[in-house]
Amino acid sequence: MLRYLTILVFIIASFFSITYSCDVAVVSSIAAKDGKPIIWKNRDDPAGVFFGVRRHEANNPEVGSYICIEERLYPDLTTICSAGVNEAGFAIANTNAYTGSLVKELVSIDVPLMEKALSNCKTVECFETLLINAHNHEDKFYVTSSNFVVIDAYGGAVHYEAYADMREPVEFIKHDANIVNFSNKTNHIDLHEIYDSTSEKRTKRGAELLTEYYNKDELTPKTMMQIVAKDVCNDEDNEQDLENFDTTFCISRAYTRFSTVIEGVTPNEDPKYTTMWVNVGEPSAGVYVPIYPAAHYIPEAVNANLMGGAPLNVEIINKELELYENNGGVFRYLEVLPSIRDMTINKIKLYDLQDSLTFPLEDTLIEADREIKQAIKNGEVNYDTEEVLKTFSKDASNYAYDVYSGKSELPSRSNLYTFQMWLRLVFNNSTSLIDTILGR
Repeated sequence: MLRYLTILVFIIASFFSITYSCDVAVVSSIAAKDGKPIIWKNRDDPAGVFFGVRRHEANNPEVGSYICIEERLYPDLTTICSAGVNEAGFAIANTNAYTGSLVKELVSIDVPLMEKALSNCKTVECFETLLINAHNHEDKFYVTSSNFVVIDAYGGAVHYEAYADMREPVEFIKHDANIVNFSNKTNHIDLHEIYDSTSEKRTKRGAELLTEYYNKDELTPKTMMQIVAKDVCNDEDNEQDLENFDTTFCISRAYTRFSTVIEGVTPNEDPKYTTMWVNVGEPSAGVYVPIYPAAHYIPEAVNANLMGGAPLNVEIINKELELYENNGGVFRYLEVLPSIRDMTINKIKLYDLQDSLTFPLEDTLIEADREIKQAIKNGEVNYDTEEVLKTFSKDASNYAYDVYSGKSELPSRSNLYTFQMWLRLVFNNSTSLIDTILGR
């Protein structure tokens, strides 16, 4: 009876709005140590399980194709592109800014807007035009409420805090990173009230880290991956037990489901060197691997399967579950209930995982990526650039999977296994869900 009641509650709740906490930042080529603009995004979804990367053909022939890191939602059966980059070197990511309105959440066009930009745009200015024109229709009942971070291959790097109410033109605050060096935000914009209690603190923490490493002239993709995206608060500012550390207000936390760092090119450099580093799991516990739009290829380890997940995604979840006692409540529609998810991580175990496995593994891939690109530029590689990037991306992802998982080959039944894991996570928390609803 309890199980059937849980399923009924879950189905009813599916009709309600869901909120996604995320972090984004953009760094200009001027502020970045290597002269290449950077986009970073951490994606939060308490119920997230199915994550992977997909490649899509673009509408604009000059763009060619684009890649997205995506989430498959159940039981909705919808797919969300959270961040992406195309062959022209244009990249974009967003974080939703909560409006406090169920209707507005349901009619948001932010994700379709990003997909349209990836499919058509080569420049930041192109995206801005799309953003403005999308709301030049008084008969359209849809809204925008997001922080968009955008870069291109021509030196563009901008953060837009954008808002458009139903049947209203869009307003936006434009932070040009070429003027302010970098800009970051979580789930709020300065155009309406804040509805997420964790946003301000997490935005401040991100800005502190970005400022610290900018002052050190160390804003690099590696810094963004290993320091900013993986940050689990500051031990010195907390008196918590490190073995039961509350991650609620951290950048990488129990709700964080994947991360990406997009490394652009120096202004007017060939965009084929644009790289999307993807971590298809909680950033602090997972590992980043490189993908290149110019390779026209997504490695199997991170390629979204029929269920929407990826083999490396499953392995990161397995390691994450070792760091949390109860990190399994997938009732994303009811995330406001306090006992759905245990937010406390064992930071002692986390530090050991990072020092012994993820950091050395990422260091190897980051250095190999640098050497491969330099060899291509120096004419030391006799093969076609597309083939070189494809081979390296495949080998790097396979290597990361093998070392991280301790397995010698990719699973052939990852679709089924991922779905079984999702079901297990649902029912593992059925008791706490019902107890919470009934006030027990």
